[in-house]
Amino acid sequence: MWACSQQCVQPSSGIIGREVSSSSLDLADPAVDCEQCCSVNYCNKQLCSRAHITGSGTDECQDSPGFNCELVSATFNICADIHHAKSVCRKWCGLCDLVDGGWSSWGEWSLCERTCGRSQRIRLKECTNPAPAHGGLECPGNRAEFDNCTGVPCPIPGEWSAWTYWGACAVSCGMGLAARTRMCNNPYPNYGGDHCFGSPSEYKACFTQGCHDGAWSDWQAWGACSMTCNGGIRSRSRTCDYPAPSLFGRSCPGDSKEYSSCSTTTCQASSGTQPAIFFTVTTPTGYLFQENVPMFSVVVVNQGHAYDQRTGQFVTPVAGVYEFYVAFISKNATTQCFVRQNRNIMVYALANGGDSSWQSASASAFLHCDVGDHVDLSCGGWQYVDHNASTMFTGALMRAD
Repeated sequence: MWACSQQCVQPSSGIIGREVSSSSLDLADPAVDCEQCCSVNYCNKQLCSRAHITGSGTDECQDSPGFNCELVSATFNICADIHHAKSVCRKWCGLCDLVDGGWSSWGEWSLCERTCGRSQRIRLKECTNPAPAHGGLECPGNRAEFDNCTGVPCPIPGEWSAWTYWGACAVSCGMGLAARTRMCNNPYPNYGGDHCFGSPSEYKACFTQGCHDGAWSDWQAWGACSMTCNGGIRSRSRTCDYPAPSLFGRSCPGDSKEYSSCSTTTCQASSGTQPAIFFTVTTPTGYLFQENVPMFSVVVVNQGHAYDQRTGQFVTPVAGVYEFYVAFISKNATTQCFVRQNRNIMVYALANGGDSSWQSASASAFLHCDVGDHVDLSCGGWQYVDHNASTMFTGALMRAD
């Protein structure tokens, strides 16, 4: 409880008016707040300043009627809870200047986020009507509001579909082209969108089979014999161009050259001239004697009996100049034969048969031999030669010393 010694005076005269004691006041009555005289400015100024904290002398800031703020404040300290006190004891708790915020009107809607298709727009309001002050609450709710908006349809660029399967080859033989396609429909371009970039077709080389295989021409005429007598060899050839094989067509089967023996008659010696000494052997057995000397199964001629079929060697019975000649064909591997004199290599023939076709090779040499010299062949890759008359070894005395 508080005692109120209230004096009402006439301001102009300064005469003290009647005295109101606390016993005559009802403290629960909100009217007992100097209103008996303060309303007409006849109250004790110190007490009236407590009645009107703002000093305005108006009744805009008031406590809730019928609520004893002093009593409640002493018991519960209601002023500590500002936002409860402002509604019941606004004046008592000194909250006359407290202002809660209030929203302004909504602003204008913004432009849509995108110029085409679906997007959003926004408008704003401000917490300025009034702005919060002296501990007042901020405005409740959201400052921004969103709204869906739709512009013109957006351009849709085209995209390719998956490629189709490869089509059939455009030709039935030889080299051709196969094609596959795709479409610009995944999706179709629309609303001014770009068309698909690139080609709708793709091509690749294709092959089914050769259009035709090669065929041999007719055999050419036999060539000249390598010897005029005592046995020699001759050859003829043909070409794989009747017709030539097409691209991926098969080449002609068989050999492009053919060999045969010739001039097998014995050379006639003139009176007072050198003796006739010559030999020709063909058709290898496939067997190699010592130091890879090949054996031959057919002795065409052996004038003078200087060639030994058992050893494959020719032993010169007369000193002089001799001619020796070797020829063979092979395939699938490299084959070589050396013409040797007393185991010394004098000349060689080489066939580079690295594929399935037959390759021919030959070599000849004029050698001066003394009586008893040994002349023979030493061969490698001999298992790949043609074991017929196209493989031969021959020699003859050309001039005796």
